[in-house]
Amino acid sequence: ADPSLKPVLSKLFSLHALSRVKRDIGFFTMTGALSPAQVGEINTAVSVLCEELGSSALDLTESFGVPEWMHHAPIAQDWKAYNLNENNGELDDQGYRGRTCIIASKL
Repeated sequence: ADPSLKPVLSKLFSLHALSRVKRDIGFFTMTGALSPAQVGEINTAVSVLCEELGSSALDLTESFGVPEWMHHAPIAQDWKAYNLNENNGELDDQGYRGRTCIIASKL
């Protein structure tokens, strides 16, 4: 692989790993594997990684072969502008729902 990709792929890996931990955060906290302070650190790290990866989101999406027509979420275009107001993830244009996902149909 191209060595210049290492920084962004390392961040993407870290974000994925932390999101998996967050998924089961109750278990890790209940068993004492993570302290409440560490949970806060994880949440902060996820926010920082999202901020750092935000400018690469479209490039990452394209590199994984996600077709242009699947970039339907407003956040996929200008994530900073999208997050200026509370929108609860709602999409104005629901036209994407009628399209067939080639990637999913191959799974």
